Parts: sequence; structure tokens; C-alpha cells
Amino acid sequence: MFEIWIRAIKPGLAGDKAVDAYEILLAEEPNPTLGTAVKWVAIGGVIAGVIIGFAVLIFGVVEGQFLENLLLRSIGSVIASPILLVLVFVISSVIMLGIAKALGGQGNLGNQSYMLAAVSAPMSIIFAALQIIPGLVGSLISLSVAVYTSWLSMMVLRALHQYSGGRAVLTVLIFLAIIIGLFFLVVQPLALLLILILLQGTVF
Repeated sequence: MFEIWIRAIKPGLAGDKAVDAYEILLAEEPNPTLGTAVKWVAIGGVIAGVIIGFAVLIFGVVEGQFLENLLLRSIGSVIASPILLVLVFVISSVIMLGIAKALGGQGNLGNQSYMLAAVSAPMSIIFAALQIIPGLVGSLISLSVAVYTSWLSMMVLRALHQYSGGRAVLTVLIFLAIIIGLFFLVVQPLALLLILILLQGTVF
């Protein structure tokens, strides 16, 4: 598993070489499934949660916060991280597959999820570790990693769906547009409604 993860995040910025590397990885796995992908993302989420929990604990102790509250937050991060990451991953993979199919993609949910998990699981651990780096430096490094992750995801889509790099880029852009649209149309109004309900409860 870890060997596959390392190979999945190593292709670099050379597009054709990255596509070839992902095609080789996929060919080596006789039965790539959504179940394997979910397991990998969950494992990555647990490791990321442990890293974040440890960081919360250490920085909190340094700042003089109550140890009991810090322990609860740390345990919460270990529990919540894999659950949230798996939910987001599955929903994202389904949406991305629909877009890729509409653009002529040849892959399926199993092999797409398998390869995307091989990238996203280790990258979630790296993102968690970067939270330890404070300030602008940490933010810039995190942004660079996010861009690199997006690039690898596009190369995965290009290799899996056997379409052009332009269609892979378009798949990701449409996906991001859908996610942003859902946030403004669904998540944000629900959050505002919850706040209003809570405020009403405090007033009355």
C-alpha cells in the first residue's frame, strides 16, 4: 500500500511520464475497487488526524490551554478526520466520474477511485504535517502542495479515461465549479439558517 502511495505522488510535472506511470500502476492491480480506495483514504485520514491532534496538543500546552480540552480536541480530530475525508472523497469521485464520462472518459468508479485514493491519501498526510508550520511559509507550502495534488489528479484522470490533457483539466475545473456552487447554494444558506436558529434560541 505505502509503496503504491509513494509511486503515485512521485511522477512529477512531466505530463506524459506521469500518465505512463499511472497506467503502469493501474495495470499492476487486477481488481481496483472503490472499497480499496475508501480503506486507503480512511487510513490516510487516521494518520492525518493523529498528526493534527498531536499538533493541537503541543501548541495548546505551549499556549497554556486546559489539558482536558486539548485532549478532547485531539481525540476528536483522530475520529473526525477519516470520516470526513471518506465522505468527501466518495462524493467527489462520483461527481468527477460523471463529468469525465460526459467528456468521453473510458474509466469506471472502481479504477478512478483507486488511483485518486493513491494520490489523495498520502497527500492528506502531507497536508496535515504542513499545519505544524506556522505563518506565511506554511500557507505558501500548503498552496504549492495543493496545486501539485491537482496536477497529479488531472494526470490520473487523463491516464484512466484515455482522453486529452485538455479534457482532464476541464473535468477538474467543472468539478471545482460544482463544489463552489454547492457551497454557495446549499452549505452557506444552511449555515446561516443554523446561526439564526441558535441566535433565536438565545434571545427567547
